[in-house]
Amino acid sequence: MPLAWNASDAWILSTEQPTFACAPPYVGNGRLGLRLGALILGTDRDAPPLPGAGAEECRMAVPRFDHSWPLQSFAAHGRDGFQHCLPSWAQLRLRVGTSEFRPGCAITGSRHPLTTSLDLRTGEAGLDGMWMLDGGAVRVRIRLLIPRSCPHGAFWELELDNLPAEAQVEFGLDGDHLAADFAQEYRITGHDIGAQLRTRRRARELTLGLRWQAEGATVAAEDCTATHGRVRLASTGKNLRLTVCYACHGGTEQGGIAEVAADLTTLERGLADGSLRRENERLWRALWTSGLDVTALPLSATDQRFLLAQQFYLLSSYDGSSHPVAPLGLSGNQWRGTQLWDADLWHGRALAILWPQLARQLLRARLTMLPAAHARATALGLRGAVFPWMSDEEGGDATPAGPYREELHLNAWAMLLPWDLWRTTGDRTVLDEAWPLLSGVADFWCSRSVRDADGTWHLRRVLGPDEAVHEHPRNPQLCDDNLATNLAVRTALRAATAAAGILGREAHPEWEAVAAGLVLQPPGADGVLPEYAGYNGHAIKQADTILAFFPLDLQLPPEQVEATVAYYHERMLSGPLMSEQIEAAIRLRLGREAKTAVLADLLRAYRRCVRGAFEVPYEVNCNSNSIMLTACGGLLNALACGWWAYRQPGDDGALIPRLECGEARSAAAG
Repeated sequence: MPLAWNASDAWILSTEQPTFACAPPYVGNGRLGLRLGALILGTDRDAPPLPGAGAEECRMAVPRFDHSWPLQSFAAHGRDGFQHCLPSWAQLRLRVGTSEFRPGCAITGSRHPLTTSLDLRTGEAGLDGMWMLDGGAVRVRIRLLIPRSCPHGAFWELELDNLPAEAQVEFGLDGDHLAADFAQEYRITGHDIGAQLRTRRRARELTLGLRWQAEGATVAAEDCTATHGRVRLASTGKNLRLTVCYACHGGTEQGGIAEVAADLTTLERGLADGSLRRENERLWRALWTSGLDVTALPLSATDQRFLLAQQFYLLSSYDGSSHPVAPLGLSGNQWRGTQLWDADLWHGRALAILWPQLARQLLRARLTMLPAAHARATALGLRGAVFPWMSDEEGGDATPAGPYREELHLNAWAMLLPWDLWRTTGDRTVLDEAWPLLSGVADFWCSRSVRDADGTWHLRRVLGPDEAVHEHPRNPQLCDDNLATNLAVRTALRAATAAAGILGREAHPEWEAVAAGLVLQPPGADGVLPEYAGYNGHAIKQADTILAFFPLDLQLPPEQVEATVAYYHERMLSGPLMSEQIEAAIRLRLGREAKTAVLADLLRAYRRCVRGAFEVPYEVNCNSNSIMLTACGGLLNALACGWWAYRQPGDDGALIPRLECGEARSAAAG
């Protein structure tokens, strides 16, 4: 039976007073994002300092699933060559009498312990419970929401009841950690706290604002410096109510003081009359209507919530705009917040199947980068357009120097996403919009390929998905005719040719010539496909060759497919968990094993990289890269295209059960 919208137990993740085994969850609307630290609002004075505006380093063997880690706030429009960590707007410091509220060590009621929750239906996070003090028990209630109905805004609420002594509440806009990265200016005017920021590199201006309203409290102090603006309130009675609204504009978008003020007013009014939450719920319901129906799988209630959480994290990171999306979305700034193949392939294919309106964001982002891609191809002495392995918001190359710059297969996946979108939706405007990308990158591939005297075409000195080719000193650093790269390019070139026919445009004859002539490594005597020309059987980092079977659909006898999958499975190092997802999709599509056994293997492998009550996915089980959207997208792909054997319309694929969230369909239609 489809999942009921009002079945709270099925949708809400929660934990009591988390310990060091609780990875902080993420909430966002695709434009603003926040990784929740200590419970809901970071209050732990012993937490490490917030990172600066620049790239945050991945820490091996030290996963950040400490509940006390501070709140990290990002905005899709706040980029300047990398993804900035912005001034904190949701840091709360709370003291009652002489006792400071520190969630990790607060004494709580046994019947009503402090409990943190995340409602996957709407993205609202909360904390509820009793805080035990010498003078009595204080009821604490906190809510935080970044609504889809106000893309640049957010709010949090605090309620304290039965205060035994005076409460001191401090909050504001805090950019102390950004002193070296931004020019900053703060102001406090009445109940408004504002900030003007300017990036150092491109002088992009950001405007931030807080507006607060309180009952049962008065202003005790204001603190405004060059790097922060803070207010401290003191309670005047037994109960205290505080609402803090936040808005952020500027950066890569238009907008400043007037837009921030308008959003703060919209948030205030929407909270007062309830329309803000109602509209946010309506928009989320419409999205969940297209989500995978977790009740259509043989899963426990716990695993159903887990699968809902993976869909939630992906949805919370997309809004259908034209902003690039990093592997962690807006939850962290590893990889400098740049767009890689993670978005085009792993996120993009899942979105194209389930939420095509959101998948178009990736196409639009690539189109904004296209002028830089043309300039890059020219600088390399090649035709057409080529995207770097790591693209900033303008298409600039953020890739570290060295072999990673030859990880060109990204450009094939960037071409295949709009083709998949068109096949999923039948919307010709997708191909019209994508044509400059399809034709430009197709021309690049032809100029980058080399034709031998025997008429065969080759891609030499590339780095395929298996980055161990470069990362191990005994390996060749670069390789020739990487199978996955050549097959992806062949598929992409033929997609460009087919798109030309649909649009009535001219396809360059060389596109098909190169596609037909690109060398694909043949199976050896053992039935195994070599990863590249001259591959010597070394250990690999992650799925590479097996991408030929999924998602590229290379047709070989089942025995050769199984032999190749088994061969590389034994040689795989501790790479990202997407490898097991590809394997599961292939095994399910072969249909030679019990589906339930493959599903169990898939979830077991995935859960090795999941931490805490909020089902937070990591890149691997021994580093700090979370929330790993690439894993979320890979899991949804494996289920849709493996378990349900989904194919694009016209390919006789199976239908995917979609969630029927109560009145979700009527809400979406309205």
